Amino acid sequence: MNRLLLAAAALALAVTTGPAMLGQAQAAPAAKAAECSNAARMNDASWQEHYHCWNNGQATAPTVPVAAKPAPSTKSPECSNTARMNDASWQEHYHCWK
Repeated sequence: MNRLLLAAAALALAVTTGPAMLGQAQAAPAAKAAECSNAARMNDASWQEHYHCWNNGQATAPTVPVAAKPAPSTKSPECSNTARMNDASWQEHYHCWK
């Protein structure tokens, strides 16, 4: 009987605190401090840094997409044959003009 009562109490505790703990993990980012809107301290960098006025849980710089790497050259080694550089049929056959 004692084990059953203890198990029921543990289950009740888990059911009541579980959603509350989950809600804490998904809290919204904090708003800026009221001191950030102080007009006299607007240009004071140490004031702005102390009250975290610049970074409000967002990225400090806009994200820039990374340029794709150029495709590797698909030219065949025969394209660099200097003896056949002016031979149009050779260049066309090995797709050197791509």
